[in-house]
Amino acid sequence: MANSQRYFLEFGYAGTDFHGWARQPNAQTVQETLESCLSTLMGIRIEVTGAGRTDTGVHARSMFGHMDLPAPPADMEKTIYALNSMLPKSIAVYRIWPVKPEAHARFSAIQRSYTYRWLRHKNPFEDSWAWRCRRWPDFQAMERVSKNLLEVRDFAAFCKMNHDAKTTICTLKSIDWKWDSERGEMTVRADRFLRNMVRAMVGTLMEVGWGRMSEAQFMAVVHSGKRTEAGVSVPARGLTLEEIVYPPGLWDGDLANF
Repeated sequence: MANSQRYFLEFGYAGTDFHGWARQPNAQTVQETLESCLSTLMGIRIEVTGAGRTDTGVHARSMFGHMDLPAPPADMEKTIYALNSMLPKSIAVYRIWPVKPEAHARFSAIQRSYTYRWLRHKNPFEDSWAWRCRRWPDFQAMERVSKNLLEVRDFAAFCKMNHDAKTTICTLKSIDWKWDSERGEMTVRADRFLRNMVRAMVGTLMEVGWGRMSEAQFMAVVHSGKRTEAGVSVPARGLTLEEIVYPPGLWDGDLANF
């Protein structure tokens, strides 16, 4: 778009009602819903480039996207308020701000983090955000084995088959665990993630937690590079995109001071 200004958006969504982030025919997606409301509000066709894709049912606490506008909104606060009034309750836009032309929601990101949550018993306030797992796993064993993944670089074994990724190389930064008798939580940070990677990783770790796979067997699966050797993907409802990190200076300076 000639003579346009690039804007970043930060937003969140409950993925339960959507077939993932990316537009697709004959299915309700977050991208289509957001673009439709923005286009109606702005009076022009708006396309939003997301920081990544989330699968059907996966949530995002903090997702980013970018769009190009021919002119700045007259009142950004009112624009965000009006946009949120149009969007369904399952999507909320937190902020919109101008950035440098080269800023890219996907390719400028340097780190992402996901959290997977378990719930032992039915809870109407948490069921939509966690996998209710009646057979409670050994979280201590899962944590111990998962630390080996910090030394792994090729995660092909946890990548969706027939993927379009140019490489299956990722660098995990950290894996943190919390659990008690009622809830479990694993947060993983990496420079990038492959499609279905976290859910497949967790599904394979569950085999360890249920005592059906040893540490050595788990690592053999990882090094095999074969998705068919890994465990099944755990339910999407337990997965949330928590955070996306961008490099310092990406939108510093005058453009940020709107």
